[in-house]
Amino acid sequence: MITKPSPPSEIVNALRDGLPENEPLLGILTGDEKGEREVLQVNRVGLKDVASGNWRQQQSVGWRFLAADGNKSGIIVNVAAGANGQPPRVSAVRRGAYVLKIIEKVRNVPVPSPAAASNVELVVLDIPGLVEMFWFRGNGPEDGWTVSYNTLVRELAAQPFYAIADFFATAKAIAVRRLQQGDGLPPNTMTSG
Repeated sequence: MITKPSPPSEIVNALRDGLPENEPLLGILTGDEKGEREVLQVNRVGLKDVASGNWRQQQSVGWRFLAADGNKSGIIVNVAAGANGQPPRVSAVRRGAYVLKIIEKVRNVPVPSPAAASNVELVVLDIPGLVEMFWFRGNGPEDGWTVSYNTLVRELAAQPFYAIADFFATAKAIAVRRLQQGDGLPPNTMTSG
């Protein structure tokens, strides 16, 4: 069975508090009004952790809320989990008609046959400086399957899905290369913390 984790109330409250009261899609984002809506937990692992083989250090870093109305107006809101004693907060907002297409992609993620026969959760796996993927998460950081979407990394687009350990084995060499190149990313995006 495939499920999606539900955000805790403090995340939904941070979403409400972080957007203006007159935000037209706020009710859809929070689930208080009908409309096209998806919510995904976002897990992150740092590029250095991937390169060193220490990819099991994945952390839940927040939630991604996607909403669209009948006029095809859409919004994506990232809510960062609280860290270092700080409360959760809205960390990014994007708008556009393309949001409905992303919602459709979330609803139609190809399910690897092993995942279909398991109890898994659909979440986002983010590796800043490398890729963001869907992750059918099993019982722990070493369990599950990744499914790429819109990646420009040829080596990772070569297969429709990977067992999580196989994905990180493939990603390791790419991560090492990216770190050697520097890729111009700020240092804080290269670590898991």
